[in-house]
Amino acid sequence: MKETELYEPIKNYLLKEGYKVQAEVKNCDIACLYENKLIVIEMKKSFNLKLLYQAIDRKAFADKVFVAINRPRNFRKKETKHMLKILEAMDIGLITVALDSPLKNVEIVLNTKDSPLKRKTRKRTIVLNELERRNIDTNVGGSTKKDSILTAYREQVIFLACALNKIEKGSPSTIKKQFNIQNASYILQNNHYGYFDKIQRGVYTLSKKGEDMLNGNQFKDAIRYYTKEVDKFV
Repeated sequence: MKETELYEPIKNYLLKEGYKVQAEVKNCDIACLYENKLIVIEMKKSFNLKLLYQAIDRKAFADKVFVAINRPRNFRKKETKHMLKILEAMDIGLITVALDSPLKNVEIVLNTKDSPLKRKTRKRTIVLNELERRNIDTNVGGSTKKDSILTAYREQVIFLACALNKIEKGSPSTIKKQFNIQNASYILQNNHYGYFDKIQRGVYTLSKKGEDMLNGNQFKDAIRYYTKEVDKFV
């Protein structure tokens, strides 16, 4: 059993309940928005101290925090009762997933108390901005392949790559104006992923690495989405 197996059932459950859900948001396994509240869920195959530490850390900026684990076989066991007491004392919720069942039922075993919305903090603002700026939902919570996470920034980089693929070359100001990519200048000058080449002063085109990315399968959903977005502006 892998930690990532918990994600899909939890995601589907939350979507049905009306949550906006994204995985791998600034080191949070799952971040959700529901009725203007920020909910964070941390997943592990079983309850342990690391999971508890992570949940406590997230409480500093999230309105509600849950831990999610594979459903224990026996809730009457002493260790399971102790876990529930610790979580209840810390006001941390518990979600279980029945991975041993074909249905993979999701259950909120322990909810958290309703409390006033958390005040704005730098971390909270960063997580909310990341969550709200994403348009694609392809990440898997609990993934260890951090280089394949589709962040809001990477989405914008792919958008810009799709734009240059369409017009072949352009300046940051031209791209910003034509495609409404507000941070075009920063993306091109920073060139974090190496997708762009500067062919003359203030003029950029796709690099070989950028072309390979657009022709690859790693971010195909995002490429398809932003190719359509580019077509709206041309």
